[in-house]
Amino acid sequence: MIFPICNKCPDRAPKLFGHTFILCWRCTGLLVGYTIGMCFRLIIPPIGFFGLLMLIPISIDGIAQNFFGIMSNNPRRFITGFIGGLISLSGL
Repeated sequence: MIFPICNKCPDRAPKLFGHTFILCWRCTGLLVGYTIGMCFRLIIPPIGFFGLLMLIPISIDGIAQNFFGIMSNNPRRFITGFIGGLISLSGL
């Protein structure tokens, strides 16, 4: 799986047992959220428009970082990525 927009910065990547993940916290959150969303999608029907609302937090965090210089932190990156990954529940 290729994430062309992932910055792959070691200081922004999760570490486990001394090993650094290949993806940053946000992309890891997206992957985890998408995987969990797909599992729950087997149980509940797609939610539809609600999926677009789930992209708002990751968009605000990314815009704040890129255009206004407001630095994010790793927990916020993971949480916004996780919420954005749950778009798989929407069927989009």
